[in-house]
Amino acid sequence: MYVKKGFAFALTVFLSTGGTLTLARANGNVANDRLTAAMVRDWSQLALDMIAASFGFLSPPGVARALSILTTSEWNAMVPYTADATPVAVARFPETGTAADNVQRVRRARSEDTRKAISVAAFLALAEIFYDLDSNCAATRENAWPLMETDGVDMLRRYVDVVPSGLTEIPDVVNFLKSSTDTVIERAVESTMTFLTARRADGMNARGDLSDDGVCYSDYTLYQSVNDPQETVGRTNCMDEIRHLDKWQQLYVPTPGGGAQLRPWLSPYMDRVIPFSSETPLLWTNLPGPPREGQDLFMEQHSEVLDIYSSLSDRQKIIAEFWADGPASTLPPGHWHEIAIEVAEERELGGEDMLKLLFLQAQAVFDAGIASWQAKRYYDSARPVTVLQCLYADQTVTTWLGPYQGIGERSGSEWQPVRIQNGDLVATLR
Repeated sequence: MYVKKGFAFALTVFLSTGGTLTLARANGNVANDRLTAAMVRDWSQLALDMIAASFGFLSPPGVARALSILTTSEWNAMVPYTADATPVAVARFPETGTAADNVQRVRRARSEDTRKAISVAAFLALAEIFYDLDSNCAATRENAWPLMETDGVDMLRRYVDVVPSGLTEIPDVVNFLKSSTDTVIERAVESTMTFLTARRADGMNARGDLSDDGVCYSDYTLYQSVNDPQETVGRTNCMDEIRHLDKWQQLYVPTPGGGAQLRPWLSPYMDRVIPFSSETPLLWTNLPGPPREGQDLFMEQHSEVLDIYSSLSDRQKIIAEFWADGPASTLPPGHWHEIAIEVAEERELGGEDMLKLLFLQAQAVFDAGIASWQAKRYYDSARPVTVLQCLYADQTVTTWLGPYQGIGERSGSEWQPVRIQNGDLVATLR
C-alpha cells in the first residue's frame, strides 16, 4: 500500500502542473542512444544492488529518497547536453541552483561526454548516500562498499577514461573528480554537488545532524506511542499494552536467525521532509483520516480483512509475497524502480528517455512515500494485526494458520497476517 496508489497520484500531480512525459524509441539524438540507455540502467541497477546489500540501513522512505537523489543528479548532469531540459535544483532549491536560462548548452555535444557527465553524477550521488564519511551512519551501509569499490569504480572508469587505474578507495576517487580540470567533469561535479548540498538540509536527517544521538536517519521528533510496546513476539497483550486500539503500537518481531527485536517507527519525521514536487513539506492534515475506534466503519474494515483471510487463495498469497520486499530486497520503492527499468528495456528506450522515465518514477515514488508516511504519522493509525488480535481476542476465527498450514481455526488473539517469517520468502506460498 506504501506507493501503489501514491505512484499514480504523484505522477498525475506532476502532469497536471505542466509536466510532460513523452517517451520514444532510441533515435539519432546523442543523449538518446542505446549505449547511454544501458549505462543509465547499470547505474540504477548498482544502486539497487547496494540497497539490497545494506538492507536495514535505509527505510522505505530512505530508499525512495536515495533513488530520487541518484536520478536527479544524473538528470542535472545531462541537462547541458539537451536542448531545453531544466536542472531540478533550480525549481526545488532556488537559493543554490543555477538559473535555467543560464545553463550553458553544449553545441555539437558528443554522446561520450553525456555518458561521462551522467556517470560522474551517479558516482558522486551513490558516494554521498552510502559513503559519507562526515556522518555517523549505521554500520550496515558498509555492506554496500565492496560493490561501490569494484562495480562502481569499474563503471566510472569505463565512461570517464581519465580516472587513474590506481584509484580504488572511494574518498580518493571522489577527491579526484572534485579536483579535475576536465570541462565535462567540472560541470557535472558542480551541478551534482550543488544538488547534494541542498538535499542534506531536506529534513531527512541523512547525516544525523538533527538528532541528539547523531545517528543518520534517526528520529528527531521524539515520537512516542500512546500504547506500550509488545512484550511477546507476534502477540499483543490488549489489556496491559493497549490504551487506544486505533493507535500505533511498537511490535516485537522475529528476525532472521531466530531472534527478535522491537521495531521502531521508521522515519516519523516525513512531514518535515522536502519533496520533489514542492519547495515545502507536503501537508495532508485536511484529509478525514482512517476511521476511529467506536465508528461503524472501524469495525467493518477489520471484519472485511478477517473475511478475506478466511478464504485466502494461493494467488493472493503469491501477490503478498511479490510485494513483501523483505530481507535483502530493495523494499517497495526499489521494487518499483526495477519495474520501471524493465519497462524501459522492453520499450527499447534511448538514454535520454530512459533517464526521463526513471527520473519521473523515482520522484513520484519519493513524493508518494512522503505523503503516505506523513499521513501514517499524523493519524498515528494502528496496524490491522493489533486491532484484529484485540477485537477478536475471545473468539475463534477462521484464518490463515501459517506457512504450509493452510486455512483453519485459531484464537483471534493469535491472528497473523501473511508475511515473510525469519527471512523465508517461500513461507507465504501455502
